[in-house]
Amino acid sequence: MSTILVMTPFWVWLILLFLVIRGVKAMRPNSMPLSGMLILPVGFTLWAGIGLSKYGHVALALEIWLVLGLIVGLALGGAIFKGLQGYRYDAHTRHIHRPGTVRMLLISLLAFLSKFAVAVYVVQCTLQKTDISPLIYGGVSGMVCGLLWGGIAAQIFKALKRPESIAMT
Repeated sequence: MSTILVMTPFWVWLILLFLVIRGVKAMRPNSMPLSGMLILPVGFTLWAGIGLSKYGHVALALEIWLVLGLIVGLALGGAIFKGLQGYRYDAHTRHIHRPGTVRMLLISLLAFLSKFAVAVYVVQCTLQKTDISPLIYGGVSGMVCGLLWGGIAAQIFKALKRPESIAMT
């Protein structure tokens, strides 16, 4: 286990630090532009795409697992934020005001830990020359991306549904 931690590239720990800082900030009521809210889902989607590009030899099966994972993740992400109130959109500043919640920190850590665990597993599968790792990578990548997209979409939809979302002219 300590070998895995020591051999992990430094940039991976920087990503974890970034996720923790953003998650802790999300625990307090905050305001954020839409573009700022999209950083995590877009970043994890790009990260997944880069990783998936290595598995061209199993493209169809990989895509199926990716889509299945994405569907499950979208449903989970939306469900996690269901019932949470206090979102609103300020059309003047174009910011979404969010209540403080630990949910975004938990989703971010779950996303990171899932990707980290799968990366370690893929390395072990590669060393053992097994070929199931692309399917697991695709499924988990899809679920992580879906979880982030579902969580962010739920927050955006909640904010846009509020009557205060309409700018006064």
